[in-house]
Amino acid sequence: LGGRITPDLVAGAVFVLGPIPSGVPTDRIRSVFDGVFRAHSPAGVLEETGVLPPGAPTDFFVATNGASWVLVASAQRVIHVGRTGTVINEIPTGEFPTAIAPIGNYGVFVTHDDGTLQVIYADGTILFGGDGVGDTSEDGALGAAVQVGVVTDFAPENPSSWIWASGQERLIRLNPQGNVIVDVNMGPGNAIADISGSSNPDGSVYVLLPDRIEKRVADGSLDHVQQLPPSTSPTRIAVTAAPDIDGVSHDRVAVLNPSSNQVFIYDWSRNNDVIALSTVTTGD
Repeated sequence: LGGRITPDLVAGAVFVLGPIPSGVPTDRIRSVFDGVFRAHSPAGVLEETGVLPPGAPTDFFVATNGASWVLVASAQRVIHVGRTGTVINEIPTGEFPTAIAPIGNYGVFVTHDDGTLQVIYADGTILFGGDGVGDTSEDGALGAAVQVGVVTDFAPENPSSWIWASGQERLIRLNPQGNVIVDVNMGPGNAIADISGSSNPDGSVYVLLPDRIEKRVADGSLDHVQQLPPSTSPTRIAVTAAPDIDGVSHDRVAVLNPSSNQVFIYDWSRNNDVIALSTVTTGD
């Protein structure tokens, strides 16, 4: 679904593997640099280029319709790039944008370091929390800006248009209009390292904490806890669908622990039966 490849392969660039949108026969590997957008075929052939505002890209994702969204924080702009590399729109964000993530109907959320949230539709219309036509202040304060706090990670739900977001010790769930529906305070000492949505379209989310993984259901309540090996410092979590076992659906959950160069892999069933499959050493 257009997730970022981290760490970045080239300093100052962000790479994503794009989805296969309707009507496009092949996938694209897309990259954004200072002032330029590129898309290559899987064979490495350059097939799309586009011009971006000057400035290092700070966040990037590919929507499921094949269009790309690029955040250039220094330019205070979100750039909407079409399937062929043509820039469709540049939307002002206001000051200090920090991250972007997809919403329903191919739109985008933008978070800011003051804790406010902006919602932009695919046609460039700003629903709230940003600047619109006739407002030249670009202060990010037009309309009813929503206070969501410090947001560092998003987990779009699959395949719905709702989204989970987290920052510090707070986990929230937002609807496609940007309204906060669930707000969970994880408590002191429970800083959230990362989150990832389940492959099951039930609204659940996996939350990575310093010593454990918590699975939380759509209303934010705790469903199950999986303790991680002792003396770990995990930084990232990823979830994908796993093969059914005896007719029961499973998620495959991977947790990156850079301090030991290891990835912990689990099969996690809908019944919360968790099997520790393997520990993979990643090298340097």
